[in-house]
Amino acid sequence: MGLGKFSLVPNKNINFIITAFHQRKSISVPLMSSNELGYVLTASTNHIKKEVAISIRTNEVTNNLMGPNPITLLVDAGNKTALLDIPVVLTELKKEFLLPYMKLSNGINTISLLGKNDSVLASRSIFILKEQQITPPEITAIKKENDSLTIRIKTTLTGEDNFRPSISVSVLP
Repeated sequence: MGLGKFSLVPNKNINFIITAFHQRKSISVPLMSSNELGYVLTASTNHIKKEVAISIRTNEVTNNLMGPNPITLLVDAGNKTALLDIPVVLTELKKEFLLPYMKLSNGINTISLLGKNDSVLASRSIFILKEQQITPPEITAIKKENDSLTIRIKTTLTGEDNFRPSISVSVLP
């Protein structure tokens, strides 16, 4: 069972409550009141197809207020920045499109939705790992004593672009 992921399109005078159920117990937490104006920006990576699915949603109040003002998508990858114009039809409350990996950089990319005067309306970060030859790490057991284990990990990974290798170790009983 996962924790779940969701997004809420802002609307005035709607009070949202999150309720989690676990082993016949429940916890309910009210969410802070939503602002009448706003956007929901989601970015989902598909490493197999080498593309990012972008979804922009809003409500009628925000859409009417923005009117014909252009919306711009800013992709910031640390070492390079790209601006993409997104045409938004006034009757649309949802816009979806695919962004190919070739427009992105290796590592962390921040995707921001910009309104007039380049104000940030919404922002998301994604991780991209383009074609790379990665040799699996070589793991050697060095010493085992009682409930302790010392290991040696040898890897060919190096820091490049804005990708930095790291390791995480979990010990379970």
